[in-house]
Amino acid sequence: MSQPLTPATLNQINIILSSGGIIGFPTDTVYGLACDAFNLSAVDKITQIKGRESSKFYVLQIANHKLLEKLVQPLTNYQKETINKYWPGEITFIFNKSPFASLPYLEETIGIRIPNHKTTLDILASYPNPLVVTSLNRSGEPASTCYDDIPETLKQELDYIVASSEKGSTVASTIVDLSKETPMIIRQGKVLFS
Repeated sequence: MSQPLTPATLNQINIILSSGGIIGFPTDTVYGLACDAFNLSAVDKITQIKGRESSKFYVLQIANHKLLEKLVQPLTNYQKETINKYWPGEITFIFNKSPFASLPYLEETIGIRIPNHKTTLDILASYPNPLVVTSLNRSGEPASTCYDDIPETLKQELDYIVASSEKGSTVASTIVDLSKETPMIIRQGKVLFS
């Protein structure tokens, strides 16, 4: 099991993230590979580590609704009711992004999730910016579900890893597009959307 993160550890993680570093940590799904969402060189590093196409988009994770309001266009009542029903949880929602979120790895929309995992939320809540969070693996290879699953070659490319023997879910998050009037399920994960 993962130990609670101390203030000193969270401070160390914040220093790494703010200087463009890459971290790994357990989430409510698979192990996450993360960086500051506004540090484009750090996002490029994640793309290189994963060996993925630079044209692919990334999902952001946040700790609370306050940051969400900066990243997306004003929420409709339906969107508010929906996120209150499903977050925190293993479900990613797609919104129309705000000018504040004008990032080159996004188009007109933005995928965001508030995870249901204490370690992840502690890191997200202690850091001022949203994080790009993607599965910790090379593209095309299985995602790591616990610390021992992470290949040594990958561990060497990260600046910090929160170790945990706790096994996460092997199922990726459900993705639902809320950017249009009618919601659309993009990927079905463990959470059933209705």
